[in-house]
Amino acid sequence: MCKKEKNELLGYLEEEVSEKFSVSFREAKKAVKASHIDELIDEIPDYFAHRSIDAWAVDVWMSYSGKIITV
Repeated sequence: MCKKEKNELLGYLEEEVSEKFSVSFREAKKAVKASHIDELIDEIPDYFAHRSIDAWAVDVWMSYSGKIITV
């Protein structure tokens, strides 16, 4: 996946987090950045692609908001 495609994908994820959880785009962007999901996309793009943006948005926000513990 090229850098442009990855950035578009991260943008869609930020939008989904913002809309789904009624938070500012700035807060959603912080949540996505804190999740290190960009590294996952780089390392295993097929793993990221097997789930919907909606599902990733839930995981990202729940992790960021402290509702689940990540290891």
